[in-house]
Amino acid sequence: MKDFLEQELKIGDNVIMITPNYRDLKLAQVVKFTAKNVRVAYNDQYGKGNLLQHSSQLVRVEGPVVTKYLLKHSKG
Repeated sequence: MKDFLEQELKIGDNVIMITPNYRDLKLAQVVKFTAKNVRVAYNDQYGKGNLLQHSSQLVRVEGPVVTKYLLKHSKG
């Protein structure tokens, strides 16, 4: 399956998604593929969540961009 930018997605990839019912962006991780969609897991202010999204609604990110975000937003 390919993301919005036509990049191949695989389990474990980090992706940017739109938060359900909002216009916020979240960092999520691909955890499963179905016949038509991608299941992603994410954390928000309410705890952990997972969501089924069409692959065209996701953008894969990797490398220093993800590391910088995780370090900036880690709690502790």
